[in-house]
Amino acid sequence: MKDKKAEIDACFHLIFEQTRAQVWQYIICRCRSSEDCRDLLQDVYVQLYYVLRTKGVDYIRDPRAFTLRLASDRIARYYEKLPRRPTPFTALTEEDGDIVSLIAAEENVENEAITLATVSEIREKLRGRDFETRRIFYLYYTCGLTLAQIAALTGEKESSVKTKLYRTLKVLRKAYRKGDDES
Repeated sequence: MKDKKAEIDACFHLIFEQTRAQVWQYIICRCRSSEDCRDLLQDVYVQLYYVLRTKGVDYIRDPRAFTLRLASDRIARYYEKLPRRPTPFTALTEEDGDIVSLIAAEENVENEAITLATVSEIREKLRGRDFETRRIFYLYYTCGLTLAQIAALTGEKESSVKTKLYRTLKVLRKAYRKGDDES
């Protein structure tokens, strides 16, 4: 009995280490709220452990596909509980390099280093904003969507989307014109 539990635990930890990053990326790209992402990730791996305990370690042939399927099921259940709205896009993340192309004016190394530092500062200032504002900023500048398209995707009024975007831009402009660090 103890050997079976040790085998299940070892298999679980191996699958967890192999799939954690990909499952996290899958969840964060499809989740409406950044607060719910961790809960969904935990639910996926609790369900994985339950399957390993009840069906055995030989039940799972492809751990990556199996855990992504569990994540897909959890996301579907998550959206069943929410009011009907279009599926949102991902929030601005550290890995997004597309903003660099919007800010970078020249291709030399010095300007690129300054640009990367500026992008990091902008990301920090955006982290202080709410999730909806970060999502609007991302959709507008990274995905190139219009305000009307963003409004349709998020279920908000176009004027509300425009207000959130321009208020964020005003804060960023103010910080860089005066060298102020206010968010």
